[in-house]
Amino acid sequence: MNSQQLFEQVSKESGVPVTEVINEIEIAIAVAMANPDPGVQKFWQAVPRKGQRPTPAELLIYLKRHIP
Repeated sequence: MNSQQLFEQVSKESGVPVTEVINEIEIAIAVAMANPDPGVQKFWQAVPRKGQRPTPAELLIYLKRHIP
């Protein structure tokens, strides 16, 4: 399952548009990245991304590869 399919599944199960699912994940990423805990910051530094923050898709790809 790719990230778009996952977003669509969550959208369907939650009864909200895909855009809202993605927006909520973006908000969660921003809040989580603001956590000053060194362990949390180490995690975020390990997540590959093209911009300042990973996109929801970039985060899901990373998590899929690192969570058994």
